[in-house]
Amino acid sequence: MLITNRITTPNHQAQKVFHEDVTTTYVRIRERAAAIAAERSNENAEQIQLHAVDPNTQISIAVPSTDSEDPDIKKSRAIFESFPPGLKRALESGSLDEVNKVLGKMSVEEAEEVVGQLGEGGMLSLESQIIDATTQEGLQVLRKIEEEERAAKANASSSSDITEMDRKSKAVSGEGEVLGEEDLAKEID
Repeated sequence: MLITNRITTPNHQAQKVFHEDVTTTYVRIRERAAAIAAERSNENAEQIQLHAVDPNTQISIAVPSTDSEDPDIKKSRAIFESFPPGLKRALESGSLDEVNKVLGKMSVEEAEEVVGQLGEGGMLSLESQIIDATTQEGLQVLRKIEEEERAAKANASSSSDITEMDRKSKAVSGEGEVLGEEDLAKEID
């Protein structure tokens, strides 16, 4: 009750402290809410990311040389020089992840334009992975690829087996055509 009296008394120090505390808390909550909203909008924003569709294909980054006399390379270098510093550093690193980080910070339209310029300048290229089966590591990669192919074929085969089993169970339960005992025995064998 004593605190309430002091806060409600005009021009009392407790009233000033209370109002300052309410104001700073309100401002802090408002600023934090705005920051959280901005973070969420960035997380849900559409982004352009470079990834190879085929797991055996790799995207390579080539930064054009500064001292070339070739007109095509000079043109590519001019395109490279037009990029912002962060993108230049990412390209020079040769890391696709670094390039994707920079592209992720751009608007979709801007990133699409940059990717178009990268293609025009010949700075991105797709390379199929060559597996050297003469080494132990190459043999392991080759076996893994073969296992994945077998698994994919087995999944496709098992789905057709399930369809055949469904047809047989419908026949037995009376949903499909009615089969005699001899026909069922033939189907089971």
